[in-house]
Amino acid sequence: MPAEFPEPEIARVVAEAVGHAPSAGDTAPWWFSTTATEFCVRADFERQLPVRDLLISCGAAAFTARVALRYLGREPRTQVLPAPDLVAQLDFAGQGRPATEFERALYDQVSLRRGFHGDFAHWRLPAGLMSSLEQDAAREGARLTVLADDNQRAVLLAVLDAANRVTRSAPASTGWGGAEPGTNGIIAALTTAADERADWVAAGQALQRVLLTAATHGVPVAMHSSPVEFASLREFLRTELAGGDYPQLVLRFGSG
Repeated sequence: MPAEFPEPEIARVVAEAVGHAPSAGDTAPWWFSTTATEFCVRADFERQLPVRDLLISCGAAAFTARVALRYLGREPRTQVLPAPDLVAQLDFAGQGRPATEFERALYDQVSLRRGFHGDFAHWRLPAGLMSSLEQDAAREGARLTVLADDNQRAVLLAVLDAANRVTRSAPASTGWGGAEPGTNGIIAALTTAADERADWVAAGQALQRVLLTAATHGVPVAMHSSPVEFASLREFLRTELAGGDYPQLVLRFGSG
């Protein structure tokens, strides 16, 4: 897209893209404010989500806005949490550069990517993909840890199954899991070193980066929050499986 792309049209394209971002309970708990050179993602506290879920959702929205701005040839400078309800301020003033082929591919997946529920047909993934996704999460200030050890995997599957059973009986749950949660696939924990507001936003940005990158390879991802919605299970995961990091979501990768 040309650098002189009209600013009002930029706001429209970015807002439309952000509408496809993943969120807890599909609540889209954000709203926008714009100027000629800024796009701001603000938290909608009236949705009454747990603050952690709300800010992870808004972080995913912020990364989606970044993807859309890059698609339009803009170079957004992102400031996180400059005010209580202002989650991310994206300044796209100044000279931009054309989007790369990969950046255009990420944007193309924004409206196509869908949440995956249930079990995967198989777990074969493109070579090197999980390593690449780990690097993607790290770029956003989070960590994606694949549980390759059989014992760790068995423990997490048991925790995930138990948590799913409880949350399925709680229709008011605002989690990220589907109605038919599966327990197979390559399993990874999305974690952060600390557990503050900025870390939750970072987890959301990392989540959307991982989801979109996986989608460019045709790999669906199932998201599960049930194991981290219970304080005792979350602490167990933190100390026993996450090396002291704070688990924010559990992700499963495979082929549908």
